[in-house]
Amino acid sequence: MGSESGYEKRKNRRSRILWQITFLVLTVFILSAGLTWYFSRRATNELVEESKKELIRTEARNMSTTFSFTTDLLTDIVAGNLSAEGKDPASFLKHLNEKTLSPVQLEANAYVKRTVDSGIFDVVESFVVLPPQPPVFTDPMVFVSSNEDRVYESIPESLKPLYEQESGYLLLKDGVPEWGLKGEHLAVFSETPFSEIGITVNPTTIKPLGDQIEYINDFYNDKKRDIDILMMSVIISSVFWLFLITYVILRYLIRTRITQPIDELSDAAERVMDGDLDVEIVVKKGEEFEDLKRAFSEMLKSIRMIMARAFEED
Repeated sequence: MGSESGYEKRKNRRSRILWQITFLVLTVFILSAGLTWYFSRRATNELVEESKKELIRTEARNMSTTFSFTTDLLTDIVAGNLSAEGKDPASFLKHLNEKTLSPVQLEANAYVKRTVDSGIFDVVESFVVLPPQPPVFTDPMVFVSSNEDRVYESIPESLKPLYEQESGYLLLKDGVPEWGLKGEHLAVFSETPFSEIGITVNPTTIKPLGDQIEYINDFYNDKKRDIDILMMSVIISSVFWLFLITYVILRYLIRTRITQPIDELSDAAERVMDGDLDVEIVVKKGEEFEDLKRAFSEMLKSIRMIMARAFEED
């Protein structure tokens, strides 16, 4: 009865060890898979952001190249009208001071409006910003625009950061709410000398970019979803097979290489405790407990010899 009780205790102990080792292996695997998944998602997100930046850079270059040509034509129109009317810069600045539209501005507005209406790059706003001219006005102001109602308006707060960019462009994530432009818009500007009136102006164009950015987001979201499903399937199946293989192999190794030799020694020790000295310990070369078994076997031989001498003396 005691032998069975001891065997059950040893069996329970090795069962706990088996589960602990299996759990540890699975935990390490799941953590490794989680880290792999995390870095994969981060790399994908970085790729998405880089794709957006490349889109913005490409659109900005195209808009800048196209509208620089348009700006040159506009400058020639203004200069030609000033020369044809024989007006000096003071007369032009007088219109600015009074905030009235000069014939030059009216023609420039019409030209810019035709450019926008032509649908080049889907531009929705094109205008020319005049830098502050104290004491007439102290904030940047629109003085030519595809939308004539904006002429002499101050630059909206949401647009002011644009003119602080060395790159010449800025993605306005919230658009220009003051002008009713909602969503992501790309704004591009340049610095153009206006020698006829001795100032440098900022021709600016704005186009919506929300649809293109949404397309990129949708494309990568679909890919990320596919990757997530694939990763989840691989992890779940890997956990199942890893658990099965780990549990079976560990159970076999623990039973054959550790617990079975210990059970043999335990059973032999219990039989010796019960007075049976005819126990034979089988020692296999190369096994983990070879030395222990050999020592136990030698100990039994010594006990037998001691007992034999004791009987002979009696």
